[in-house]
Amino acid sequence: MGEIGSVVADYQYDQNIYSDIQSMEEFLSSQEAYEEKVTVITDVVYSSEENRALVKEKNIDYYSIDLTGRKVPDIYADSEFDDQGARIARSLASHKPKSSSYMSPKTM
Repeated sequence: MGEIGSVVADYQYDQNIYSDIQSMEEFLSSQEAYEEKVTVITDVVYSSEENRALVKEKNIDYYSIDLTGRKVPDIYADSEFDDQGARIARSLASHKPKSSSYMSPKTM
């Protein structure tokens, strides 16, 4: 969040006739590139390779998170993930795991 806070720039109420990914792609395609970097956080259902490419073009820091309402297992707390966010690189105790698996960003 910036020093002056966050502002909702747009919202709409329409019948949902598109997939979530398609809705996000349509929104991003309609936007001009931002002069200053903005941050967008969405549920993982809006994430796709195409949308991740579009946010780069639009000067957007994009984070997709899993908003299932389930508690995240403690093993993920304060762990370091690799650059793709798919594997634990270091655990809370700073140990490198022998192996690690997590949902691939390509399956999100």
